Amino acid sequence: MSLLKQTASHYRRQSRHYAKCIELLKFVDIKIYSLGREIITIDAALAVWLSTPKRALNGKAPLMVMKTSAGRMKVSEILTAIVHGILT
Repeated sequence: MSLLKQTASHYRRQSRHYAKCIELLKFVDIKIYSLGREIITIDAALAVWLSTPKRALNGKAPLMVMKTSAGRMKVSEILTAIVHGILT
């Protein structure tokens, strides 16, 4: 398989993953989705942000922390701080 075909295949898989991630987020916590969209206006970019480890979450990705209500609250607090210009 050529590099171009491999790259296109990888991109399609990644895009499907991000779409599933965003659909799940909308279902689980619409508040976090809405806050995230205030900052990051593209769903795929929001999915990347949610999948990337954050120092404010002790090196864990927001999606991993959001498995608990306390984790969802922490992610919501981080997004609210960012919306108001308070970087964590």
